Amino acid sequence: MGKSFLSVQLSGTAVLIIALLWYLCCHKLKFILNTPLRSLLIAGSSLLLGLFLGHAYANLQLAERLSKREHEVSEKEIVVYIKELNKLGDQNIQQALHVLNPDGNTVKWMGFLPVSDPVTSSLVNDETKQQTLELGRYYLLQGQIRPNHSYATPGAFDAEKWALQQNVMAGFRIKHIQELQPQQLYALGYGKYLRQQQNLGQRFLLWVEQQRLALREFVARQPVQQKGLLLALLSGDESLLDQATEQQFQRFGMSHLLAISGPHVLIFAFIICGSLQYLISRYTPQIYLKWPRQYFLSLPFLLCVLLYCAFVGFEIPVLRTLLICVIVTFTLLLRQSVQPLKLLILSAALLLLFDPFSILSAAFWLSYGACFVLLRIYQTIQQQPNQTIQTALQRLYFAMKVLVESQWKIFLALFPLMMLFFKQVAWITPLSNLVAIPWIGLLIVPVDILAALLFFISEPLSSLLFQLNDIFIPLYTTNFTEPLSYQASVFLKLPEFP
Repeated sequence: MGKSFLSVQLSGTAVLIIALLWYLCCHKLKFILNTPLRSLLIAGSSLLLGLFLGHAYANLQLAERLSKREHEVSEKEIVVYIKELNKLGDQNIQQALHVLNPDGNTVKWMGFLPVSDPVTSSLVNDETKQQTLELGRYYLLQGQIRPNHSYATPGAFDAEKWALQQNVMAGFRIKHIQELQPQQLYALGYGKYLRQQQNLGQRFLLWVEQQRLALREFVARQPVQQKGLLLALLSGDESLLDQATEQQFQRFGMSHLLAISGPHVLIFAFIICGSLQYLISRYTPQIYLKWPRQYFLSLPFLLCVLLYCAFVGFEIPVLRTLLICVIVTFTLLLRQSVQPLKLLILSAALLLLFDPFSILSAAFWLSYGACFVLLRIYQTIQQQPNQTIQTALQRLYFAMKVLVESQWKIFLALFPLMMLFFKQVAWITPLSNLVAIPWIGLLIVPVDILAALLFFISEPLSSLLFQLNDIFIPLYTTNFTEPLSYQASVFLKLPEFP
């Protein structure tokens, strides 16, 4: 994307010639050419055709998105709709703004509402609470456009590329807020957009964001010390996370645990589907006579994965999990089989088809890189001869062996990518993850998800589980990460990643 690495410019004629060659090799020349040469021609023409079409598609999407960017600092008055959860910070509140146009199209900007600004300090509701932009509301905002810029310093955070990947066309420093009613929006010519937000899909996404906000406020009220970490491990929302905890995870190479990924989604789906399977087996087992269990539970499983993906904002790691689960479910229903490596590549291809800008994100490369290493380890385990009798001690030894092997292989495999994207790497990462992954992944995250589920059923029970989980977290941080801080001197430091 955005690279002129092709010496031959793409044209319709070139694509037609390559497509014709591919068609002839696949169908018409199979009796003329021998098998090795025909296979080589099919592979070569497929590669060229995919390269041309993929490069053209990516650059077409890039040109369209670049045409919507703002390039100059200026004062402006805009009409916006709030449908995404904000992020609280020490200096300001970051809020995604969907800027409305009369034709119904929108552009996404990132709004900044300073916490200590004299203007915002006067926006007080009931003299107790600062006014913020509420979900599902429309506002007339006055402020200053702040274009996104990159830094010339090597290794510094590329804010411009991040904004482009996130579809953020500009920053906007908010100076004045005025809420608009639907009647005012119809009078201004935005009726088409109002009607679009009334469909079922948009209302569902808004409801999910409202539940995220309610859960954040509930966790913030709990008498716990690690409320920021509990919320970050649950939904990826780092609004309550203090800087010291975040730096501690970065220092030990465990920042990936704060990113919501496949294990979080699957734990949630297994809790729901496991409970559903228990209820059916206990009260109505005759359902399985009509539909086999794996077919009957496939749809609830997919719905759970989709719901959790929406709950965490459809980040790249959870989108990868969603696509893989969809492909596996459909192959199961169609009674087909697909190889694990092809499944991983197909999910990456679909993700880039839906969002070609994922290629610019470090999360895409690190997520799929780690999955590829884990897949190779799984295939190695499958090739080993099965032992019919294993004691509990042997199973524990085997699990620890797999964990150690996976950590150093993932570390070595992702080392070039870490240096390329972040210009630094923590050598202590494999050692810290040996304890962090089982403790956080197998104990803290499941309890966290269960507490979040109970929040919608019984708030007292949810509060009890959050407080219990707050006890588990210090057991890990004080007994492991603090002693390791004295050993973390072997740490390769290059320019810091903000």
